[in-house]
Amino acid sequence: VFIWEGDMLLTPPDKGAILPGITRAAVLELVPDLGFEAREEEITPARLAKAEGAFLTNSLMGLVPLSRIDGREIPACPKTARLAAAYELLLDAAAKDG
Repeated sequence: VFIWEGDMLLTPPDKGAILPGITRAAVLELVPDLGFEAREEEITPARLAKAEGAFLTNSLMGLVPLSRIDGREIPACPKTARLAAAYELLLDAAAKDG
């Protein structure tokens, strides 16, 4: 899971609670190129409740925006869409090279 706090993208540290997937790694590498900062920090329920945007990642679907957490609607976040577009470009470039 990833959440936005301003121009900061947060994700839990890779300490066994999450999978250190290739999509997650790619997202973390793309973030600085888009002018954002990424940090690995604990995401508490209170922090999640205040998130400006949130998404999940997986290898099959890429970035998957979350629209609702615990009944609270989460607005679509333009930063997520921008990051998803950059990720798709990365995949396209890898496919052409591969």
